Amino acid sequence: MEIDNENILCPYCQSKCGGYDDFESDGFNDEYKEFECDNCGKKFNGKRVITIDYRTEKDCGLNGDEHEAGEYHCKKCDVYNCNLNEQEIKNG
Repeated sequence: MEIDNENILCPYCQSKCGGYDDFESDGFNDEYKEFECDNCGKKFNGKRVITIDYRTEKDCGLNGDEHEAGEYHCKKCDVYNCNLNEQEIKNG
């Protein structure tokens, strides 16, 4: 199985054989569809699978704590752009 986030890749020769427009979406996951590679001529099945990622960050200000300015970020929550403006960072 070949995985590419932008294109459908032939599992035999890894050539690009399609993409987003090759599927009609009515949900998050599509059924398998048959493809034929223009490069090697072999047929294969392809399926679009959509995934969702979640990310979290600490933010002192959301918890009522004061930010401790570092050179580029708050030292306590260690997040760049953690609601500190440039002047607060420069003044420390």
